[in-house]
Amino acid sequence: MAKDVVTFLSWAAEPEHDQRKQYGIKAVILFSSLFCLSLYVKRFKWGVIKNRKISKYEFFVRFDSSQ
Repeated sequence: MAKDVVTFLSWAAEPEHDQRKQYGIKAVILFSSLFCLSLYVKRFKWGVIKNRKISKYEFFVRFDSSQ
């Protein structure tokens, strides 16, 4: 009986709690999907640039020809 009273009083004190909980769940889903998207972009789009090898000769040839 006391637990029911406490549950009712907490619900009556914050009626917007359910709506805030729904917004929180939506925010977690949104930020999780954005995080996964950023991991995809980092791994597959920038992986080619990160893993390329530039030889010293190629660097000096590009540096000398740019002047």
